[in-house]
Amino acid sequence: LAAATPHLTPPMFGDEPYHLAMLASLAGGGSIADALAAATPPGLPTLHGPALAVLLLPGYLFLGRTGALLLLAAAGALLVALVARRAAALGVPARRRAILAGLLLTTLPLAVFSTQIWVEVVGALAAAAALLLAARRPAGVRDLTGLAGLTLVAVAVKARLALVTAPIAAVAAWRGRRRTLAAVLLAGACAAGLAVGWLALGHPFGPFRRLPDLLPHDVRQPLTVLGGLVFDPAGGLAFAAPLL
Repeated sequence: LAAATPHLTPPMFGDEPYHLAMLASLAGGGSIADALAAATPPGLPTLHGPALAVLLLPGYLFLGRTGALLLLAAAGALLVALVARRAAALGVPARRRAILAGLLLTTLPLAVFSTQIWVEVVGALAAAAALLLAARRPAGVRDLTGLAGLTLVAVAVKARLALVTAPIAAVAAWRGRRRTLAAVLLAGACAAGLAVGWLALGHPFGPFRRLPDLLPHDVRQPLTVLGGLVFDPAGGLAFAAPLL
């Protein structure tokens, strides 16, 4: 799917054109500032930081948009491998693990996110890797450093991905013996990730610069958001229900 998509359709909607514009600028020798300027329409605020583009740049340099999508597809495959590994550790039989892997690879959201450049696969992979590290008892210094690194990458890609990585790292830190070190590593990772967003966007939470921006303006607004979460064709919860 990742290899075929660029031959079947131009870049889609939403975030993908922003990331592709940054990738094209970076591949042409531009700086991070140039990449952000290339991806931002005149008169509009910068909506996305450069972290995902930097992660996908090796693939883009090799095969353009196809290479970037192949990297995301490989990340999705690694995500499935980590889930299957954890399932094996929990005693799930091999036949059921094969069914699980098949479902994950051929249904939403992975089947969609191998054809579009979004941040979700990176966040899911970071969360899966963090869960494997957190399952070790007690978490050692190397495990804690890995958890902090995963949190840093996730938060740098998009601040909201801290919601799926930082709690896992916090639980591992609480269960371990080196709580002070873990707290310092986790706080440093979150701060560094937010700093990337601050430098790129002027604010780590993108267009939401003030508390009133986070509050609904009428009754329909939260209903619209919830409806999007359920029925969004790019991975809404209704379409991802088979993964349950």
